[in-house]
Amino acid sequence: MENNIDNIIAKILSGEATDSEAIVFDKWIESDEMNSHKFLEIKAYWCSSIKFNHSIDLKDARNKLLDRIQQYETVRPNNRRKYIRILSAIVSAAACLLGLFYVMQQGKEEVIFYEFKTTSKIDTIVLPDLSKVILNKHSCLTYSNIFSKENRVVKLEGEALFDVKKDESIPFVIELEDNTSVTVLGTVFSINSYTQNNIINVNLLSGSVRFQSDKNQITLSPNQKLLYNKENKQVKVIESDSNHILFWLNGIYKYQTISLEKLVTILSEIYNIEIQLKDRELANTMVSGAFYNTQTIDEILSVISRSLPIKWKYNNNKIIIN
Repeated sequence: MENNIDNIIAKILSGEATDSEAIVFDKWIESDEMNSHKFLEIKAYWCSSIKFNHSIDLKDARNKLLDRIQQYETVRPNNRRKYIRILSAIVSAAACLLGLFYVMQQGKEEVIFYEFKTTSKIDTIVLPDLSKVILNKHSCLTYSNIFSKENRVVKLEGEALFDVKKDESIPFVIELEDNTSVTVLGTVFSINSYTQNNIINVNLLSGSVRFQSDKNQITLSPNQKLLYNKENKQVKVIESDSNHILFWLNGIYKYQTISLEKLVTILSEIYNIEIQLKDRELANTMVSGAFYNTQTIDEILSVISRSLPIKWKYNNNKIIIN
């Protein structure tokens, strides 16, 4: 069984596991709580390369990984060879991996920071406290090895959906740009905080979160959206639409019996472009339908134009609909 689970873990991490192997892996995870913690540790190394002083040293990486093995000996001494085999394979591929972890000294204690980056695909991270984070494309999440021990602090650049395990003794904190943060005890919410965007967007689906900046401290309720402007430091709270919030994750936005004006507003927010609708009669026309996150704004407008007499043009990075 041990040799078999070795191979399955490697396949799970490389995305090559079959359905039957995934079932075996799930049963192994559920059979012992320690298995889950061990796998999270292995995944952190799998998704990471070691970075010291902004350069990757594979020899140091190998030594670090082998040192990390020592903690497993106290749990199951016979497994040492197993983890060395798996992690040695991971080190050999360190130069081509997307993540990294780096080390800092805080007094006498060594603090390891794990940094996970996505490129053109959405990915899921299960944190040591079993909170779940789904990272959107081109996003980055960072946390340390003292996460869930001394704190539950992560740093987000980009967009992510959080499903946080409740733990009133250790609040979950997401650090964002511009000295802002979101604090939560246990809830489901999403954050959009891409560096290139001027707006930080926090959407609450359930539970309660607190947004904090230098000038503001605001608690959100379910189905509320907070917009923070990084330029003028202003905060606005409005009603949110879960369909809109999870568009990047679900891949489809469905709308039913809404005005064309409302649809245009939604498209403007999703595609981050100003859209002006000149015809007031058209603006009040009710529409229903759906669009996908693989479609461009022009493709969506083209579909709408098949049922409504609209034409559009670009003018100074704006779309004018007549």
